[in-house]
Amino acid sequence: MRRLLQQQFPRQEKLRYSDMRTVGILFDASELQRREQALRFADKLRQQGKKVSLLGFFDHEVERGEFTFPIFTQKDFDWGMRPLGDALCRFLDTPLDLLIHADTHSQNLYALGALAASKAKLRAGPYAGLTECYELMVDNSGNADLPYLLSQIEFLLEKTNVKHYEAA
Repeated sequence: MRRLLQQQFPRQEKLRYSDMRTVGILFDASELQRREQALRFADKLRQQGKKVSLLGFFDHEVERGEFTFPIFTQKDFDWGMRPLGDALCRFLDTPLDLLIHADTHSQNLYALGALAASKAKLRAGPYAGLTECYELMVDNSGNADLPYLLSQIEFLLEKTNVKHYEAA
């Protein structure tokens, strides 16, 4: 995974949150409540005029056609943590301004593998031991509330690379 990350760096494009048009959300879809929270956040971003792509991770096998968003499981990776699944590869090849890892459990190696392979200009998510996966990490201090994590990511992005105007 580290080799994959080294191939992708450096990512040195300055982006303002207000200028970001394409946003991807990678989330744990295993639990209904977290799935609904991620989908509500996606709707909020769409109302802001952003084009949103979703990818849900399941920690167990599910029927792929049941959901309105593409999904992946651990079977979508080979033994070297390289993405194999069609939906996963399509999502990772999508040019994104921002990829948000919407999961308070940051130690999911398959989600981190997907983040590492992403071509997104900026990747944001919870603090993780594998810091190479993100350009922006939020320390949620053990708070498992997903809406809190997402609001913190948005807050930090809104305060970063803000265009200041000269006083008249």
